[in-house]
Amino acid sequence: FIQRLWRLVGDIARYDGAKAAKTPVSIVGPALDLRRATHRALDAVTKDVENLRFNRAIARLHELVNVTAQAVRDAGEDPSADWRFTLREAGEFVVAMAGPVIPHLAEECWHMLGHETLLVNVAWPKADPSLLVDETMTLAVQINGRRRDEITVARQAKAQDIETAALASGKTRRAIGDKTVRKVIVIPGRIVNIVAS
Repeated sequence: FIQRLWRLVGDIARYDGAKAAKTPVSIVGPALDLRRATHRALDAVTKDVENLRFNRAIARLHELVNVTAQAVRDAGEDPSADWRFTLREAGEFVVAMAGPVIPHLAEECWHMLGHETLLVNVAWPKADPSLLVDETMTLAVQINGRRRDEITVARQAKAQDIETAALASGKTRRAIGDKTVRKVIVIPGRIVNIVAS
């Protein structure tokens, strides 16, 4: 793991050397997914450390290193500005979270990322609350009391839109078959119940 972390930080540092990536105007697509994963991991590790669950914190750190390493491979040799920013942020967060566990390596990684200060003197990073909330949600679809499908909809979707998505799903249509839909009950954020006979 230590070798993987060292290689990851080296890969991130080579994008922009010692200078920090500038904050892009917008972050979208896979870069946004990485940013969400990074902030969620930071939030979870922070809670784990506060509750003295060090094994869980380290396991989450391993997961984030794996996700970030895959993102580095996906970004290619000359990533866009949003990729550069997101990868650098992920690298800095990984190093900061590794600091209490492997302080000597974390200090070397921090320096490799171009920082002049010691990591031990830097405040613990804070997760952005807006990145902890999913923009979509997955709802179970029940037909006559039996779970038959799942649909993914926007978190802000209205009941009518959720009903339309549930009825349009291929699995749901197959489960209904030649029956007539009598009633659709949508409980936003939880479930879609379809009564068919």
